[in-house]
Amino acid sequence: MARDPRRVAHDVAEGYVSEARARDVYGVVLDGDGVVNEDATHAKRSEPLT
Repeated sequence: MARDPRRVAHDVAEGYVSEARARDVYGVVLDGDGVVNEDATHAKRSEPLT
């Protein structure tokens, strides 16, 4: 989960990673326009790993 959120968003935009994988694996939450939602990403990355 240490990847820079902007790089993850770029990978989603390029089709390398799905939004679901960005959220579930990297803890990066994107808005409807593919922009990193900083607050939601911080909250997601603060959740305990399962």
